[in-house]
Amino acid sequence: EKLEKKSIAEIKAYAKPPEMVMKTMSAVMTVMEKTPSWPQAKQELNDVNFLQRIKNFDRDNIKDSTVRKIEKYTKDPNFTPKAVGNVSAAAGALCQWVHAMKIYAEVYREVEPKRNAMRRA
Repeated sequence: EKLEKKSIAEIKAYAKPPEMVMKTMSAVMTVMEKTPSWPQAKQELNDVNFLQRIKNFDRDNIKDSTVRKIEKYTKDPNFTPKAVGNVSAAAGALCQWVHAMKIYAEVYREVEPKRNAMRRA
């Protein structure tokens, strides 16, 4: 909930973003199955519905291949919401979102088959 239009404007304003902001936006693009690049990130950030798309992201259908790609970022010990937040509060919130999507996807893969089995029982 730390994300608002003003925060997004802060990230969009970078001509050449700091490394941690770039890494965060690449991770966000990876979750969204977009090209993990700054031009792609800026294009997404310019979408007036970007925040809504983040908040309403279809986390139940994150592909296994996408989860594996996200790990490239989430396994980096410097890729934490706190560390990224020291560079940009908005990027820190997006970093937290990336971690949350990965954790959700992993838990969902474990829990959903059990839910389905219970429904069939």
